[in-house]
Amino acid sequence: MLEKLVLLIDNRKELKTKYNKLLKAPDMRVILKSSIKDAINDLTHLQPDLILISDSVCEKLSDDIRNLR
Repeated sequence: MLEKLVLLIDNRKELKTKYNKLLKAPDMRVILKSSIKDAINDLTHLQPDLILISDSVCEKLSDDIRNLR
């Protein structure tokens, strides 16, 4: 069975732990990042199947996403 990778971006430590427990499954790996910039740095080699960005992240996403090109 292929492992699925979820990238979770949330700057609240207590909720990252909660989400990690909720998403954890035998065929799923959860990577936790505290900021968009940290996530983007790892995005090319991680290649996640799903990216979840919390509404608590106060960074301007459009500029960071444009920089991915």
